[in-house]
Amino acid sequence: MKLAHKIAGTVILPLAAVAMASSAHAASWKIDSLNTEVGIGGYVKLEARSIDKESGADDFLMHAKQTRFNLSTKTATSYGDIKTFIEMDFYGNQEGTDSNSKLNPRMRHAAVMWDGWLAGQYWSTFSTFEGMAETLDFVGVTGKSVHLERNAQLAKTLNFGQAGKLTLGIEDRNQSGDSTSPDPAIKYANAFGPLAFSLAAQNYEKADDTKTRVGAGAKLSLGSATLQAGYTDDEDNYDAVSGAIKVKFNDSLRANLVYENVDFETGTDYDQAWANLIYKTGYGVEVGGEYSVKMYDDAIDSKDHIVQVDVKYAF
Repeated sequence: MKLAHKIAGTVILPLAAVAMASSAHAASWKIDSLNTEVGIGGYVKLEARSIDKESGADDFLMHAKQTRFNLSTKTATSYGDIKTFIEMDFYGNQEGTDSNSKLNPRMRHAAVMWDGWLAGQYWSTFSTFEGMAETLDFVGVTGKSVHLERNAQLAKTLNFGQAGKLTLGIEDRNQSGDSTSPDPAIKYANAFGPLAFSLAAQNYEKADDTKTRVGAGAKLSLGSATLQAGYTDDEDNYDAVSGAIKVKFNDSLRANLVYENVDFETGTDYDQAWANLIYKTGYGVEVGGEYSVKMYDDAIDSKDHIVQVDVKYAF
């Protein structure tokens, strides 16, 4: 088996006769005899959070379960490139109840991609990434206004060049466990200069009834500042909207201000705001601090104050 030898950086896998190419802490190597490029990536992250609740018990937690690892391949064939992507983190079922309990791996992604087709578990066609603001909070706005899910699916993306991209997919959201048919989804995405946006819709089955949700995301780049917005209207339960601004002061320091409003059909409405500052050292380690406040509506009329500190190294 002949391996291509190339070094561009300092990341080297401990494999005999394999020299790694490194870019932004991602490593890859090529197996010439298989026409295949193999890449690894991920990050190690420590998170510490202190939650001060005006109603209820305060809480403190520290963990590294957001740490993740991924493996990708790209094989050149006469029919075009065939790509695969597999990723895991440690948000699987926890064995035990204390902070030192065993954390099990969880599959995030496992998909094969070819000629615009995607089969496997991957980001839902409904996901509108343009509105995904950066928070240290693992969930942030991705639980509501920018609803990101990883679903088992079969999807096809049609690329119309300057006219944008259209993605059609069938998925299993597995929300109720009693679905009798797949959940169809559609998304249109495009970009005009500094503005990128996407519009998405999905029908899904829940409790023998068909529900609809629609979403939109937008991102506007203005030099060192980036504006983002997200919106989701889910017929089953809620509608949510968010807005954010990211400011990049230099290659090492950036800050984010994020705000989200969530209104439930049945449940407690809330608003949440995040403010963070993230510093990347010269050797790649990122250190970040964040303050967020979650403000519940008049039914509860209370707030949660959350302070979080992260240390992260991507490879």
